[in-house]
Formats: sequence, structure tokens, C-alpha cells
Amino acid sequence: MNKSEIKVLGTTIVLDKDYPGLKAIINYQEPNISYIAQHFEKAVQQGEFKKLLEHLTTVYMTDSKRFEQRTQSEEIFIYSDEYIKLTIGLSDVNQLVYKNHKLSTESDLPISNNRRATLTSVMSERPIHVSKFAFDPKNSLEVFESDIPLVHKETLTLQTDEVHIAMPDNTIHLFEDTQGDTLWTSLTFVKEKAPLVWLFDTKTMRSMKGISPDDEATRQELLIELLNRLNYSGATDFLSELSELSEYHFVRWKALTTLLRLDTAKGIEALKKATNDNHPHVNKAAVTTYQNFVSAGLV
Repeated sequence: MNKSEIKVLGTTIVLDKDYPGLKAIINYQEPNISYIAQHFEKAVQQGEFKKLLEHLTTVYMTDSKRFEQRTQSEEIFIYSDEYIKLTIGLSDVNQLVYKNHKLSTESDLPISNNRRATLTSVMSERPIHVSKFAFDPKNSLEVFESDIPLVHKETLTLQTDEVHIAMPDNTIHLFEDTQGDTLWTSLTFVKEKAPLVWLFDTKTMRSMKGISPDDEATRQELLIELLNRLNYSGATDFLSELSELSEYHFVRWKALTTLLRLDTAKGIEALKKATNDNHPHVNKAAVTTYQNFVSAGLV
């Protein structure tokens, strides 16, 4: 039997045979959801997706220090509102060297609270430089710039209702192409020991969706997003388990809301359990949502 090697989340996976449908999903690079959906369906029919799902739920990305030393090609899992794809290549990336610079104060940054907007798509075929900005307790701004460009070719179209910037535990990353145009900005802050990343359109400073910089949390979130966008109802048991057992409260809630959409009955079952969740945000949201279902006569 022929074996097939693919890369998922930076890890080489050996499948027990060649899966053309699965490879089509993983390797396709164009934003065509119809194409992806078509091959996704074929993969499901041939039992390939179950194999991929098993790997995605057990394979871990490299740790948070991966940007400090990365000398081999790596494949990462990303998504946008228009399509899902599993790989983007980052090759020949050497160790990043940071240089210290000084900017004056927080007030020089065009960032404001409670912005309600959607980031427009950003596309760049040119390499993008990454700069890291970190606030110290006195609100002065340290700038760390990498001298090695990263290549970033996907489109991001993300949105959120509002953003609250918590000072002074902020870290800002600016992504710039080689011609010096800043494309988008991410803001990281730590709250309740759970790091969150907020992304902003640099020119308008409109807020985008918040994601976790934790590799494992991000992997779980993106997998849930994949299941959600492709309406894969065969993963309801997995989502139910994740909504109860994930160590990340925001992942638990994302899994729960996705489960409610894919299978209302199983979702309500998981929702009832979530009313006893130990995180106050999940607990409160679950109680309110469950009461709404009761009021609507669905429970």
C-alpha cells in the first residue's frame, strides 16, 4: 500500500495511503470556497477527513519561541472569511535579530477604545517585516525590529464588535511590506493569565477579531472555524468534548456556539453543562443563552 506524507501545522504526517482529495484541500492556494468545499466533500466521503481530524486534534505546533529560531520551511494553518486553506509556506527564515529603538509615549499611537468596524482585506505579494512594540510600566515604548523579512501572502478579513485596550500590559506587532507600508497591526495584552491578540487596520485603526497567541489555543480555534465554515456536522461529538474539556475558556465557548449551530439538540445539552463552567464569562453567557432557549420553548 502506498503511503502519503503531508505537512499539517508544521509537522509531517504519514498517511496509510495516498489521499488525492485531502491533498487538494491542503495544497490548494487560491481563495475559491467552491473548490475547497467540493474536495472537502470528496474527502469526507472517502473517509479522509476523519484521518485529518484525528491528526489535527493531536499534533502540536512548535512552542512560542518558534520565531526566535526558524531555519526550516514551516507550514501554518490560517483562514479568512472567504476561504479555508491549511498551508502557507515560510521558507529560508533565519534567526531574527532584534534592535532596540525608542519612541516617545503611548499617546503617539493612533489607537482608541471601543471601535466597531471590519478590517478590509489585506493582500501583499511582497515580503513583510515584523516589528514588535512593548510598553513598559511607565508607558514608554520600546521597539524591536527584525532584520529578516517574513513572507505573508494570505488575505485576512476579520471583525469584532469592540476592543478594550488594557494598559500597560500591551505588546504591538506591526507588519510591513518591503516598501515600508504598514499593512496591519496586532495588539497583545494579558488578562487572567490568558493572552489575547487584537488585530487592527493600521491606517484606520479599525479593530479586527481577537485571537490567542497560544499555539494550542489557536490550533483549536482554527479547527473549530474550519468545521463551522464547512458545516461539518460529523464533528459534533468532538465539539461537545472540546466545549467541556478545553483548558481555554474562549475555545470552550467557540466550540459550544459552533455546536449549537451544527446540531441544536447536542448544543443545548452541552450548553446546560456549561452553566456550571468555572469561568465567569462562559458561565454567565451559558446561563443567559440557556434561559433564552427555555423562554423560546426549545428546552
